Amino acid sequence: MREKPMKGAAKQVPQGFRAWIFSWLGPLFATLIFFLGFSLLTWPILLGFEHLSRFIVPYPADS
Repeated sequence: MREKPMKGAAKQVPQGFRAWIFSWLGPLFATLIFFLGFSLLTWPILLGFEHLSRFIVPYPADS
């Protein structure tokens, strides 16, 4: 039996320059989106802790 030629994804793998571009853009966008989401999640928490610490650790009274 002869094997059939492959169809689909294997035929659409970009070669050369396009492959190089995609191999860089994929991880780059993944890290950008990760850090963007991470900062959006952490900034309210950090600001909240800073706001709460004002009541936990009282400022020295102005004399």
